[in-house]
Amino acid sequence: MHPLIIARVLDAPQRRIDIAPGRVGLRRWLRTRLDGWQRQRMVATLHSLDDRTLRDIGLHRGGIAEFVDRLDRGELRMAPVARPTSPAPEQAEVYARAA
Repeated sequence: MHPLIIARVLDAPQRRIDIAPGRVGLRRWLRTRLDGWQRQRMVATLHSLDDRTLRDIGLHRGGIAEFVDRLDRGELRMAPVARPTSPAPEQAEVYARAA
């Protein structure tokens, strides 16, 4: 490129492009998608529990969707607190032989 053209480009006033309105819309869209994904994940997790565990929590299968709809964003991000259970002794032997 010619030095004169480079100087003109560098000396030109910089225009600020205001993209804030689009950013707000994008942020809102992403938040909505994330909330929907977290709701689906919570519903799937609760549906994977057995009936006895749901009864202990105070839920029944027909009320899971309604329960999840009442949760706020912080509650939807909850992770399970219980540690994963170890495999049954029979399965442990199978895993040991496979290794």
